[in-house]
Amino acid sequence: MKEFFLIDSHAFLYRNYFALKGLATSKGEEVGALYGFIKLLLKIKEKSDYIVACYDSKKNLRKEIFASYKANRKKIDDALIKQIELSKFALSELEIKILEYEGYEADDLIAALSKKILGYGFSVVIVGGDKDLMQIVCDKIKIWDGKSDEYFDENYVEKKYGLKPKELLDYFSLIGDSSDNINGVRQIGPKTAVKLIKKYGNIEAIIESNDEDKNLEKVKKNADNAILAKKLISLNDKIEIDFKPDDFFIKEFSKKGLMVLAKRFEFRDFEEFFSDEMKDSKNMQKVDKESFLKNLNYVSISDKYISSENFYIDFDRDFGKGILLDDKIHKYCYNIKSIMHLCDCECVNFDDIYIAYHLVYGGFRKPEIERIIKEKFFVKPVIDSSYFKDVMDLLERDISKYKMNDLYRIETEISKVLYSMEKNGMRVETDKLYGLLNEFETEGLKIKKEFYEKTQTDINLNSPKQVSDFIFKKLNLKLDEKYLNIYKTKTGGYSTSEEVLNILKPYNPEIIGLILSHREYSKMKSIVENLLKFVKNSKVHTNFDQTSTHTGRISSYDPNLQNIPLRGDNAQKIRKCFVAEEGFVLVSFDYSQIDLRVLAHLSQDSVLINAFRNNEDIHRKTASSIFGVNIKDVTDEMRKIAKVVNFAILYGQTPLGLSIGTSISYEEAKKYIDSYFNEYKGVKKWIDETIIKARKDGYISNFMNRRRVIAEISSPNRAIRAQGERMAINMPVQSGSSDIIKKAMVEIYKIIEKENDIKLLLQIHDELLFEIKEGCLDKYKDKIKNIMENCFSLTIPLKVDIKIGRNWSDI
Repeated sequence: MKEFFLIDSHAFLYRNYFALKGLATSKGEEVGALYGFIKLLLKIKEKSDYIVACYDSKKNLRKEIFASYKANRKKIDDALIKQIELSKFALSELEIKILEYEGYEADDLIAALSKKILGYGFSVVIVGGDKDLMQIVCDKIKIWDGKSDEYFDENYVEKKYGLKPKELLDYFSLIGDSSDNINGVRQIGPKTAVKLIKKYGNIEAIIESNDEDKNLEKVKKNADNAILAKKLISLNDKIEIDFKPDDFFIKEFSKKGLMVLAKRFEFRDFEEFFSDEMKDSKNMQKVDKESFLKNLNYVSISDKYISSENFYIDFDRDFGKGILLDDKIHKYCYNIKSIMHLCDCECVNFDDIYIAYHLVYGGFRKPEIERIIKEKFFVKPVIDSSYFKDVMDLLERDISKYKMNDLYRIETEISKVLYSMEKNGMRVETDKLYGLLNEFETEGLKIKKEFYEKTQTDINLNSPKQVSDFIFKKLNLKLDEKYLNIYKTKTGGYSTSEEVLNILKPYNPEIIGLILSHREYSKMKSIVENLLKFVKNSKVHTNFDQTSTHTGRISSYDPNLQNIPLRGDNAQKIRKCFVAEEGFVLVSFDYSQIDLRVLAHLSQDSVLINAFRNNEDIHRKTASSIFGVNIKDVTDEMRKIAKVVNFAILYGQTPLGLSIGTSISYEEAKKYIDSYFNEYKGVKKWIDETIIKARKDGYISNFMNRRRVIAEISSPNRAIRAQGERMAINMPVQSGSSDIIKKAMVEIYKIIEKENDIKLLLQIHDELLFEIKEGCLDKYKDKIKNIMENCFSLTIPLKVDIKIGRNWSDI
């Protein structure tokens, strides 16, 4: 017998909306519900050629019977409403019939249509999860949840409820349905309802019975509720539906329609259905180098090919170098920095898809070239570079649309600066690093031995689980109640992070102190081991990435020199191994409190602005406010707490988060934050307005129009939503600081590019580290400081501190 599938569309869209909440297009459009729905349709098509999708209508006749029907439900998210409408577009593209009748719910349509379908010799499979549909299950009507291998049949219903499907209407009417705001009969639970239905058959018989039974009395007292519930829960199978099975027959889904959906919503895993349609239609001709150079309008370069128009050659280092250095030829590239390294030269007159895509899509997706080409043109390229100009033309439109032209120019220029920094590298004293490696290993073993002697416990101190069991079970140390949920692990234990160990240290200073010391030496040893892997000719050449963060901050990897620790004797020992070349010194130019200055500019808070203009100590100023003392009476401890509060505000920290970070009480933390906002009212206003804007737009941008998509801010999950709010607060500040230092780097590079007595070595967030020839410091010091302090016009002045030393520890 052929199966006819009826889909409760709303049920599956709702389920997938929350199950796939994070899924969105590169532009931040949420498509999780839609994706899950289309995947369901593909699964159904494997089972049957007869499909119809049923929808609830906006008007609901049940509300005319009972005004409070479903009144307890939350308003549906706008993102879900949009995807419900998009699902209808998807169905039309796939040529699947839609059933939606004014006043009726999908359940009613399914009940009425099932009745008709059975008359044509089909069996019915209802694709849905609503329990109300169980009441129409019979030998030829089954339910499928879209996931299980088996259908829910009469046996399933009887096993689950202890009743036959036809008895469920009265059962549901007795117990009510809280999800639909249907009360049922008070004090009648599932077990009692089953007994009553089995004995009397239905609600009417229960009400008419003269038996003496307290449960019967309960039903009779609430007879109106029970009868009303039955009217609301009963499915209307008498709706007039014009039905002919052949109208719903689908031999196969429209490949064209599926392709439209895959392109429109960036569903890459549907490609298997139309691989032929994705074949590259560009007729690229391989030529020799001499022929290639004739009549060039532009050149596209990847690490595999060099192409232009309809011809190409395989990548060639020397040939590519000539192209990169020719300012008359415009280049289209993907990750120009890597191409510059391959050709061992800088590039002039170019566009970079890698950078442009990252800017346009707010860091929402990593810019991978093959995926970008598929996304834009829906082809699998044979010669990847042949699509570079086409992709860049589209990205340029978006860059202009979002007013990112100036930002894009800075980013393309910074790629040349980073290339130069990577080539420069930083000198290290390898023998000293090996000495530290031995020292850290020896000290770690000593601590390990002391720990074992004092605890008589043979555990692996590098195992978080074993350490956790030891601390919380053997030592029986307890975390304060406010920390329990925060530091609980997925396995049910508790974290043993440095933060947790410091919280516990006062309760057992000796043993916890040993664990912390062992951790430090293990960490330092690991850092040195990693550094030594990358030493070449007594230099470390890190890699910089300008597209790895949502805020535009430059990151460092292989090795990460931005993460070399600063505090503690052991950290300074490592830093001492980084030295200037003979005859040179290391010079640090560090922005002073740049994030707080950017916050003052963005919020236009008059108190904050005046404090910076008057060159006040901003942390003492805040301490004076939150502790209610004269600024002259602020102690170092007060200033320390105020500093944490200042930066906690930047990261959107809650009183609980602040209390954990400072080991102060929740009440004190709340008081400090309230006092902060009472002093800096403009900051509070800016934070509130920023969150509202981010929630409305789905993204946030900074003063250079750098964007970050923040889907999390609309999440129904409170924790995820709070995370989105923190992102919205932090992004304009941190990315603003990042763009300021990038602009400064570009301007500085213009004056040092061709000089031999100065090199830019590192960028560590708000700091630039140079190597300058001894005797040439006066030549550059004021120029660099002036550029950094004046490259960007803010409401308040930028300030740069300078430090000089022979090694990194000195500064």
